Amino acid sequence: MTLRSITVALATTLFCLTTMAQSNCPRERTETVARQTILGKDLECGGISVNIGGVQLHQPNSGCPLFLIYEPEHHVARPAKQDTMVEVVQLLDVTRMRFECKSKWFLFVPYTTECRLTGTDAIAAVPLMRTVPCALGPQS
Repeated sequence: MTLRSITVALATTLFCLTTMAQSNCPRERTETVARQTILGKDLECGGISVNIGGVQLHQPNSGCPLFLIYEPEHHVARPAKQDTMVEVVQLLDVTRMRFECKSKWFLFVPYTTECRLTGTDAIAAVPLMRTVPCALGPQS
């Protein structure tokens, strides 16, 4: 082989490797999704209106959510113009909290009502990600 043939072969190989590396790059970046809280339907807590011997007792209803879902700030992958990719760093729990109304009574009149947390559980997971150059790839 001549020097010219070897040079052309090396240039072709380099071009092919570069093209393959570019085609394997997903060209993605991270975008932050703000935290959000979703409240379920309100339960009717307390509240009574009673007439006893001409005396009107009235306590307004106070709301207590049936549940609350908390989704922490996290990331999603979006298209990018650069040769970058996203890497998941951590998974965060989406939490559901359940509530109930508890009233304290004196005879038949509620004198205090509170909204109590009855349970908490993780219902999903969302990712925390970072954007890295494709040449580096995922880090372990």
